[in-house]
Amino acid sequence: LSVLSYADLMKGGDEGDAIIPYKPEESILLSRVSENSSFRMPPRGERVKKEEIELIKEWIRAGAKNN
Repeated sequence: LSVLSYADLMKGGDEGDAIIPYKPEESILLSRVSENSSFRMPPRGERVKKEEIELIKEWIRAGAKNN
């Protein structure tokens, strides 16, 4: 899964769609950045902050638009 561009992110990865617009609970990206994920994203370094996770969740819930 590449998150380098919006197009890459929306393309998804080997496990399927990373983002399912309007459905954060079904989006792989959100599950991967969550604190209780065994598949850590990012793989090294600092975890994504809770506030950032909430922003991602709201962005997906709003349709994950590229504006």
